[in-house]
Amino acid sequence: MADCLIRLAPEYGIKAVRVPYERPVQAWRATGDRLAARLGAWLTQAHWTRRLKRRLDRAGISHNDCVLGLSDTGAMRKERVKSYLEHLPDCVSELYVHAATAHWAGAEAWPSHYECAGEFEALTDAGVLAALKAQGLKSMPFAGLTREAA
Repeated sequence: MADCLIRLAPEYGIKAVRVPYERPVQAWRATGDRLAARLGAWLTQAHWTRRLKRRLDRAGISHNDCVLGLSDTGAMRKERVKSYLEHLPDCVSELYVHAATAHWAGAEAWPSHYECAGEFEALTDAGVLAALKAQGLKSMPFAGLTREAA
């Protein structure tokens, strides 16, 4: 899949992509839970994500350095988001959420245990927004992530 992405990126104007790399110890420090599960997920993905980053770098395609909340998918409520913001790495990070105002039916619906509305509330919470502003952080779409912006 990476071969296809790198080959087609120029044709489709893709300048940046997500690399689903979460630092397990850092995530554990932020959340205080599930260290073994976080380490297990990292062990299965670390080689692949390091290789993908090197290939993207050689191709001139920008990418994030890490993801925050990947192993907390569907449970990124405001307390957890604030905790991640208090433990930010010094790199280009993506806060990984599946925000929505409610669940919906159909093939593309999130699993029933996802707390989509809680994740939406976290992203619109005054305390979370204040924490972002206090740290001088900015949000951007991946299309805005360039080597210069990073």
